[in-house]
Amino acid sequence: MSEGLNINLSDKSLPQNFVDTLEKHIRFKERQLLNYQQDNISENKSLKIAAALKVREHEDESAWTDAFWEKGK
Repeated sequence: MSEGLNINLSDKSLPQNFVDTLEKHIRFKERQLLNYQQDNISENKSLKIAAALKVREHEDESAWTDAFWEKGK
C-alpha cells in the first residue's frame, strides 16, 4: 500500500513524523474547525448533521470481516 506514497518504511523518523502530523491535524480541528462550526452552524443543523453521520457510520459495517476493535473477536 505504501508503494504509491513514496514512503521509506526503514526511515526511523517516520513514526515521529506521523505523530507530529496527527497532532497538527487534531489541533486544527480543536482550534479552528470546531470553533468555526460553533460560530456558524445552528444547533439544529448540527444535530441533523450528527444524525446523518450516525446513520452513515453503520451503513458499511458488513464490509469489515475482522472486527479487531471488538474484544473477544
